[in-house]
Amino acid sequence: MIKKAVYYAIICLIVLSLFGSCADKPPTDNSSHSVSSAITSSEIKEEQEKVEAWGDPNNTSPLLRPIFLAPDAEGNLFYCDDEGSIYKQLVETNGLSKLYSSSGYDFVSVQYISENLICAGYKNKAQESGYIIFDLKDKTVNSAVSGDEFKGKSIYSLVYYNEAVYFLTNPDRYGRYTLYRQTKDATQVLSHGVNEFVIYRNKLFYNVGGYIYSANVNGSDAQMLTEVVTNDFLGFTLAKDSFFYMSTEYTYRMQIISGEYDKFNEKVKVYTSASNLDYTFFCGTDGGIYLYSHIKDELKKISEYTADEMAISGDYLYLKPADPLDYPDVPKEFIVQNNVHRFKISELIESASKDAQNENSTVSSSLSSGELVSSNTSVEEERPLAPENFGR
Repeated sequence: MIKKAVYYAIICLIVLSLFGSCADKPPTDNSSHSVSSAITSSEIKEEQEKVEAWGDPNNTSPLLRPIFLAPDAEGNLFYCDDEGSIYKQLVETNGLSKLYSSSGYDFVSVQYISENLICAGYKNKAQESGYIIFDLKDKTVNSAVSGDEFKGKSIYSLVYYNEAVYFLTNPDRYGRYTLYRQTKDATQVLSHGVNEFVIYRNKLFYNVGGYIYSANVNGSDAQMLTEVVTNDFLGFTLAKDSFFYMSTEYTYRMQIISGEYDKFNEKVKVYTSASNLDYTFFCGTDGGIYLYSHIKDELKKISEYTADEMAISGDYLYLKPADPLDYPDVPKEFIVQNNVHRFKISELIESASKDAQNENSTVSSSLSSGELVSSNTSVEEERPLAPENFGR
């Protein structure tokens, strides 16, 4: 009887151990599916965070950096003219008024803040720079940056956004700056060693040497996005889903989502660009205006007219006058001077398309007839579309 009891006890232990091991071990098929799901979920989250670090793609607000022209909520335009004064042009009546001018310094940028406030950047005769806030209702002027630590210092690249100002100052021996964010309650140091910054898609973008960072507009969650492939970084911009930057020799483009780089075109200045939802316009390093189509992924020169800066408002591309000495190889008649000018964007693109078609047609015709095209053609060439004078 004892032997039989021991025998049954051993059998029971074996059965219980088998049941226990089965309970601990998940089914083979479900195990592989579970691991696969976990990896996929992690990869999706990582990719989503990568995209979000470049800002919300559904945010269509324009890129913010100091520029010479800014529309208000009704489409009226504030702008700095070629003599350093600030004007307001009414879109409805075409009325024009001078808001402010000074013999001691020139205004170089303007930003609309609210119904009664604008922010203007200036340079004085010693090339020191700063920013002031105009109250158009009370006719008062205040410094855009407060605090004794900033008195007597040049302030660079200031942008007003969400009741805060972002600016650069305190250059180091390498010509790099400290990036600050200031509200009425506090001043934050966001980064040292910065050359420039922009605000885009409700994100703050800036470089530290050859590294590009983004952060939330309150300064939190700063993260390195990419390292640019050059040691002579000059500037950058963002448009649609592309990141553009330039060196002394080349201009590069990086696709935000894929992270793939390619050489773009060394003849465009990325820091003098203007964008809408479909196109980005660039000033040429050797003069002219270039158009990049985000729809066709195509870049081409569309005008010989040469400007120092560009801005977009509505269907117009506005051109700030350029110094002829900066473009010795451009005919003087194609250099924008004496007042702000503008192109109607739809007409400019249509004119460029017609010119391209005419060139192709002429080449095709001459090849089919076996004749060479003479450079001294007797056919009167159609002059390129010229910008119209804007403002005063």
